[in-house]
Amino acid sequence: MKGEVLKMITLSLKDSRKIRMLIAMDGNDLKGFSEQADISYSYFISILSGKYNPSVRTANKIASTLGEEMTDLFDIESSDKEKVT
Repeated sequence: MKGEVLKMITLSLKDSRKIRMLIAMDGNDLKGFSEQADISYSYFISILSGKYNPSVRTANKIASTLGEEMTDLFDIESSDKEKVT
C-alpha cells in the first residue's frame, strides 16, 4: 500500500561495562556467555564495542540470559519510516 508507514525500532547498548560486569559476576567470560545466550561471539563483541546495534531478538537473548530487563540494558528508539514499494 502506497504511503504505508512502518515503525522502525533501533536498540543501542546503554553501558557495555555493566554487561561485562554482570557476565563476570556470574563467573563467565564473554565467549562462554555468547555461547550460553546462543549469539555469535563476533556479533556479541561487535555489539559490546558499539559497532552494531542488536536486533530485538538478540537484545532479548542478552537480557534474559543475564536475568535483566531489556530496557535496563538497551536504549530503545522508535521512528516512522515510509514503506517503499
